[in-house]
Amino acid sequence: ADVNERLAAINPRRRVDRSKSSDPNMPEFPGAVFLHHLGWKTAQVGAWVGCGVLAPWSWLKGSSKGPLFSSVMPRYGAPLMAAGYVGGIAYGYMMVIANKGPDPKKGFSTEEVNARALQIVNNETLQTKNDFVTSGMVGSMLSAPAGGGLLGAAAVGASAGYLAYLFSYGTVPTLKSEYWDEIKKKIPATPAEVPKLGWAGTALQPPLMVQICTVLPSIGLFFVLRGAKRVGGSAGRKVAMRQ
Repeated sequence: ADVNERLAAINPRRRVDRSKSSDPNMPEFPGAVFLHHLGWKTAQVGAWVGCGVLAPWSWLKGSSKGPLFSSVMPRYGAPLMAAGYVGGIAYGYMMVIANKGPDPKKGFSTEEVNARALQIVNNETLQTKNDFVTSGMVGSMLSAPAGGGLLGAAAVGASAGYLAYLFSYGTVPTLKSEYWDEIKKKIPATPAEVPKLGWAGTALQPPLMVQICTVLPSIGLFFVLRGAKRVGGSAGRKVAMRQ
């Protein structure tokens, strides 16, 4: 396929030919799914670098003033997250022009892009991670200080959501594999004797642990951002009174 055919294969507005694909999970716009996947991955990397590395480093050095979570992190995370998304899509187009596809023999044909898009939407691990990141973004934007940039809040939330994902699907399974067998031995075998756990009314099981680990980081992020807003506002009023 020449370069025009390859560019047409990743055209975000190209609809899939249903006569050639019987899979009900096949996205309607495979090119859009493929490009968004590239952009979204690099956007998350940009948010992580800005919020998790550059912002704390600058704040600890004293180069950046203001609250870390509500001011410094959004200021560093927003541009890097936006640049990451645009850069990821640009990288996709560069691969197409250079004909460096997943399969060197096929390059970037329409069939290859369709197959890649289908693989993306069927990847449960990837979709779960994206759900965590999106939830963190929404929660952070809703709790962002009035007048603050939504993109910066989204970058902070994306980083927090990814941390929650790593904890829920990385740390928790490890703890389960190490300690769950010992815990199960202490739980009575008769359902009527299983101890209750407060409002949940059920025994401690992995699904409940995952739910707790999912909700707590969002709640904690909300109160951290609200507290940072109050501290920043109080400091600003004191400076104004002194002047």
